Amino acid sequence: MKFNIKSIAIALAALALAGCNKAAIDPMKGIYAAPVDVKLTSNTVDYAKDGKNRIVTFNLKGDKDVTIQFVSKTYELKPNTYTEGKSSEMKPGLYNADLSKVGTETISFGSLVFAVNEEGVYNLSGVVQCGENTRYRLAWSGKIEWKEEEVEAADYLYTLVKEQGETALKQSLILTKDGEAAGLLELYTALDATSFTGTFVSTEYASQPGQMGNYFEFPDWGFSGGSYIIYDGVKVKMEPGASVTITLDPATGWYKLDLPGGISTTMDAAPIALENVFQASGNAENHTYTIKLGEAGVIGVPNAFGGVDYSGEGSIVSIDLYTEDGTLAAGEYEVADGVPAEMGKTPAPGTCVAGYVFAGWGFPMNWGSVVSTVGGPEVLVLSGKIVVEKTGGVYSIAINTNAGNFSYRGDLKVEE
Repeated sequence: MKFNIKSIAIALAALALAGCNKAAIDPMKGIYAAPVDVKLTSNTVDYAKDGKNRIVTFNLKGDKDVTIQFVSKTYELKPNTYTEGKSSEMKPGLYNADLSKVGTETISFGSLVFAVNEEGVYNLSGVVQCGENTRYRLAWSGKIEWKEEEVEAADYLYTLVKEQGETALKQSLILTKDGEAAGLLELYTALDATSFTGTFVSTEYASQPGQMGNYFEFPDWGFSGGSYIIYDGVKVKMEPGASVTITLDPATGWYKLDLPGGISTTMDAAPIALENVFQASGNAENHTYTIKLGEAGVIGVPNAFGGVDYSGEGSIVSIDLYTEDGTLAAGEYEVADGVPAEMGKTPAPGTCVAGYVFAGWGFPMNWGSVVSTVGGPEVLVLSGKIVVEKTGGVYSIAINTNAGNFSYRGDLKVEE
């Protein structure tokens, strides 16, 4: 075949012209003009809450007023490269382009790099585009005092004591508030009950499911007992005929109490103290860190399969955390669906790997994060949060999940 060089050149030129769907602002520099430098000299930060996310808004002033609305897991915005997102798709790691502006112009797109140096000075830089053709190069540095996270807590903490009877299981909820005794609810449930939700009616000589031990007192002897709760400084007595309805809020994991007189309040389980460390090790390749902890009465002995055989009495907590490099860093780890990398699904760093059932070897096994008691069944951890704090070599770990609330304080050395 014989080629006509001139024809090919004309054809290529035509294709090039056809492919240009935007006119160049400056023919010598391509489609886009050089960005306009915007030097920013001050920054005030506003904070808001959006479900589990935090909205951190920078209000920057300088050559122009600039507003950037970031989405974060915490009020302290983490160093990262943030890209644009729309209001309908907000998640940590994005900024809301719909509500971010340079002057009066809404940002269309662009990446913003947020960094901090060893002196604690923060830097924000990047190029953003407003509309179709206007670009700005933003630059700011300075210090920021972040807002403290609000501590969300139920109104009361409870400790559960069970007592098996002939016709019912007595479940006593011992309530505290701000570290002080704040109530007692003596609930009677079915013998095989696994929860204490439902409606309970205060009854003299309570002994049947659905009943509650009534409040009684002998003023002359200075003695009282039965069910009551201190609400706003007033003792609400569960006189015969009074009822209490207890429901579980799946969103928070707290229990809601509807009490006599239209009173409504919440309670959460007091954390169980864990004292023994059976494993504390990381896997850099899979980005996981595993912690196995137990109550004081639990004895753990390593077995030939790389696991631990338990004896004694008490709770055992096994938590898999997904980290950047397989080491344990202070921070919050939310329970997220997903399993370690070798199983083909990778949770995001900074999350707790949810419990799951693995049947790849022909029989089901619980993997990931689980809670159990010695000799008892394992409960999969499916929701909640693990908070790790570290001072020197001492760790404080708060484990608040659907499988229970636990706490640990100490080093993470495995006792030989």
